[in-house]
Amino acid sequence: MRCLHCRLDGIPVSIEICTNCGVHLPSLMRDVLPSGTLLRDGSYRVDYALGRGGFGITYRAIDLGLEMLVAIKEFYPQEQAIRNSTNGGFSVAVPQREAYGRALERFKREGRILARLNHNNVVRVLSLFEERDTAYLVMELIAGKTLRDELDAQSQKKMPQNRVEQVMAQLVSALEAVHQKEIYHLDLKPDNVLLMPDGKVVLVDFGAARQSLGSHSTRAYTIGYAAPEVIAGSVVGVQSDIFSLGMMLHEMLTGELPPPALSRLIKDNWKPQGLEERWQSLVTAALPIDPEQRPNNVRQWLQSLSSPAQPNPPSSFPSLLRAERSTLWQSQPLKPKVELISAVGVDYTHLRDLLAAGKWRDADKETRTIMLKVACREEEGWFDENSIENFPCDDLGTINQLWLNYSNGRFGFSVQKQIWLNCGGKIDKKTECLLGDSLGWRVNNRWIYPNAIMYSLDAPTGHLPLGGGGLGLMRSFLLFFFRVQSCQL
Repeated sequence: MRCLHCRLDGIPVSIEICTNCGVHLPSLMRDVLPSGTLLRDGSYRVDYALGRGGFGITYRAIDLGLEMLVAIKEFYPQEQAIRNSTNGGFSVAVPQREAYGRALERFKREGRILARLNHNNVVRVLSLFEERDTAYLVMELIAGKTLRDELDAQSQKKMPQNRVEQVMAQLVSALEAVHQKEIYHLDLKPDNVLLMPDGKVVLVDFGAARQSLGSHSTRAYTIGYAAPEVIAGSVVGVQSDIFSLGMMLHEMLTGELPPPALSRLIKDNWKPQGLEERWQSLVTAALPIDPEQRPNNVRQWLQSLSSPAQPNPPSSFPSLLRAERSTLWQSQPLKPKVELISAVGVDYTHLRDLLAAGKWRDADKETRTIMLKVACREEEGWFDENSIENFPCDDLGTINQLWLNYSNGRFGFSVQKQIWLNCGGKIDKKTECLLGDSLGWRVNNRWIYPNAIMYSLDAPTGHLPLGGGGLGLMRSFLLFFFRVQSCQL
């Protein structure tokens, strides 16, 4: 069991008082679905609640068909609905039913939009279903600590500037993607940012998220980070998320939150103090009380940090900004030039030129041709286990680095390998399907046809190359990942 107040895990179900924060656990859990609850005709089994907010409760659950852990978000607006203890459904008072219905439709609509988003810095939605008078979103369960955990672990509750740069670059990438769909998170805070061991940052809990539909009412927010228009139930938008991001940025840099928006409404004389000029300007731009005075584009706001007007921009930040939608999969920095090394004398000049010209289809075809040549399998036209096991690391590294370099880190064998590891890192049917879903090779549980492959930078991360196998040859493709791993790519 988890304490929903302090997030302490591993509490025995017999314990009534949290040993960490002292809260009375039965009171905290009184309207949470009990452990063992089956959802969607027995497809999912609830394990325990992970967290709750004004619009829902998130559970750790088990997908019994795939035998994998997932997170399930239950739509539960506590101001409008009351849990029925007999069947787990909801009772909604007559005056609230219309508002509840609109909010439920919005929850489902935003879930579908997030499911199609397929962005590596946004939690992935796997399924949506309705029962018990409400709706549920099934999402990937991400094993990682929160940004709050990392801040709390620091001696002064603040982070090194290079770490702040890495986190902010990925958060902005995530927000840019959802803003393009006219979705606003509206509850940005360190608790809703997950940090993976490989450095990836994932934005979660869109329970307060609102699509631009003309209605202004919103109540799920965290008052210490929320923009004044969110608190007031007024018009919200990109500027609202930028405000919360500015509050988080100040906290990451100093260990302290600025005064909440409510305290600045009557007399606003607060200005950030003690920050370097490059950060001072960024925080100042994000935190005006009047949303009209804030930037209306999250990436343009962040890019102002590395503008030519700044005499000494940080060394790593501009490169992160230029690598648009980069998820930092690659284990080493991208280089403007790749040394074309081959253990068997293969010439990679043509592949390099195709990639440099953005001719992704031709480059993918050339990749397969070259790999068969390196493996001495040109006559057979396919790879066996022996040829994969003995594929030269030098050549594998050259091909991988070329794809990484010219795709800004979106494509390459090392990118695909990391996604494969996140899917379980095995050679079996379940991993094969999960990987196909993650790489965009499967849609709605069906493998796509070869002519549906996306040969562009708009494709999902890791979508290319297919040179090592790919559609119809998934076993050889999975075997290649063992080789990629042994070559330390």
